[in-house]
Amino acid sequence: MKRLMLILLLLLAIDAAEVQAQRMEAPRISGYLNNSALLASTRPDLLEETLWQNILYQRFNMDWRMHPSIRLEAGVRNLFYTGNITMLSYIEDNIGRDRGWGDLSWNIFSRENMLYHLNVDRLSLQWTKRSWEVKVGRQRINWGQTLVWNPNNIFNPYTFFQFNYPEHPGCDAIRTTYYHSPTSYTELAASLNRNGKLTAALLHSRQTNGVGYQLMGGVYCGEDAVAGGALTTGWNRCTLRMEGAYFHPVVQGEERDEVLQVSAGADYIFSNNLAIQGEVLYRNRSVDTGVESLFYFYTDPQSARELSVSRWSVLAQVAYPLNSRFSARLSGAYFTDKQLSYVGLFLNYRLSRSLEASLFSHFFNYAHDEPISLRAQLGFLQCKWNF
Repeated sequence: MKRLMLILLLLLAIDAAEVQAQRMEAPRISGYLNNSALLASTRPDLLEETLWQNILYQRFNMDWRMHPSIRLEAGVRNLFYTGNITMLSYIEDNIGRDRGWGDLSWNIFSRENMLYHLNVDRLSLQWTKRSWEVKVGRQRINWGQTLVWNPNNIFNPYTFFQFNYPEHPGCDAIRTTYYHSPTSYTELAASLNRNGKLTAALLHSRQTNGVGYQLMGGVYCGEDAVAGGALTTGWNRCTLRMEGAYFHPVVQGEERDEVLQVSAGADYIFSNNLAIQGEVLYRNRSVDTGVESLFYFYTDPQSARELSVSRWSVLAQVAYPLNSRFSARLSGAYFTDKQLSYVGLFLNYRLSRSLEASLFSHFFNYAHDEPISLRAQLGFLQCKWNF
């Protein structure tokens, strides 16, 4: 797998060098500078301290179309953390190495109450010819159709509740796409994770007469056979989405459960741009976690098999642009097996075309009394400048 990726990258690079002089555009540079301040507390106070953190986050993107058929993409994240020791020690332990085959994350500088982290989360070369497209390197492969939980998103699982990383991590993969028509394509992708385990699958997607569907099948992390599908349709201002995936263990000698995950949701946009959305996720097994499930959604999910800790998870939200600059969103969720509820408030104000300020508030209530009931509050104040 490693040799194949390197050979393909080399061939694409040689092809790019040969045609570079024909029609080459200048690289496009973009990104943003984002500063977020966080306060968090729990009741009862488990740590006897208020958790606080400040994150200075600079993102750099490069998109270079060397030729009409050759495209190079790169994305780099620079993160500078300051905060109390408890929170920074947790961060340092969890971001020192990414999930990809090529380890492109580094903790450059670390002290008791500060940390500088560098991560390359996009680095890919793409070749396009007529109906064919081949992309090699670190990229995001998103096969999900629903808006909150994506059972089909086996290459890049992510959490809806992680607001401060909108791009989401990429994976180290080879992806080949054939476009049958403007509304139909077939895609084959293969990726290695940091443990050298292979995820490979075939996806077929088609849209006809206002109905879109997907069929997907392959192997997940070298341990499960996976099969899934999705359906999207709608009328007027309403859209319906559904997708599901089934994971069947294929590795002998390991006690792994069969997992079925199905999500279904609907969203409706009124004439005044008020949007309402609801979604439910069914998982045939709950995940054996306790109080720590409160923080499960603030870390990247390590497995597409575990999109939620509960058999049934429900989320509803409403979003409304109060004017051209100010918008608001209110979300609520409930996870039945854990008696865990969530309320989130998001406010965004656009100061100018390139500058915006946001406020995020998150409230969790863990009502189960084993080992204890717990409430957690988190608040984020964010300022973002795009360039």
